[in-house]
Amino acid sequence: MVAYKNKILIVVPTLNSYILLPKLVDSLKTQTNGNWEVLFVDGNSSKKHRDWLAKLCKEDIRFNWIKQNIYQKGIYGAMNQGFKLSEKFDWFLFWGSDDWVQNDYVFERIHKIIYNSLNNELDLLIFKGNYINSFGKIVRTTIFRKIFSLNFSLFCGLTPPHQATLISKSCLDIAREYNHNFSIAGDLDFFLNLSLFKNLKIKFFNLNIINMSQGGLSQKKHSLKFTEIVKAYRNVFGNFFWIPIINRYIMRLISLKF
Repeated sequence: MVAYKNKILIVVPTLNSYILLPKLVDSLKTQTNGNWEVLFVDGNSSKKHRDWLAKLCKEDIRFNWIKQNIYQKGIYGAMNQGFKLSEKFDWFLFWGSDDWVQNDYVFERIHKIIYNSLNNELDLLIFKGNYINSFGKIVRTTIFRKIFSLNFSLFCGLTPPHQATLISKSCLDIAREYNHNFSIAGDLDFFLNLSLFKNLKIKFFNLNIINMSQGGLSQKKHSLKFTEIVKAYRNVFGNFFWIPIINRYIMRLISLKF
């Protein structure tokens, strides 16, 4: 794997979400380290939404937006488009319109970690995040630990939170892209496929970097989500797919805040 430096691109798929975006935008603007850029990949949104994006991007050059390619479907298609248009960046984050940075010092701490990790040529930097309900209460905190390997961790039901995982450019050379045929579980499928590669260098950090609103697409379409989860696990673990599924939901219960 090739060592990279510290330029971070945050890719945010959008669709008429201009009412939600100010929270994300404001949380970035107050960061003590401004060495990041945002690329909004917009679906077929209204003129009002796109005018909002255009105004923001004109006022702050760290924000940019493009139209989503009609041949790149859904959220994961938008993420792939972000990958392909990001040659000058070394690390990638994928956020939703309703996510926001946990505090003002997050990117300062991330950049220090990247700087201190340069000699290790890491592929994934995995942090933590909180799921927040409509009342502003933390309902779940992400949990992930590397157990022997990423593949075995996934088999144990642990999944890296994709909003809190920095993906290096080197990963794109082996994993290529998200499968945009997945509507909800494309991130799980991506990590499962990535886990099949040997010598993947991963480090976990006990640092909370993001708050994620609970109640998005994955929370509403339970049947579709479960179907996609089964498909993703079956593709990698075959007839043993049911073991990581059981482990996955056990881990979800453990992570709940009562």
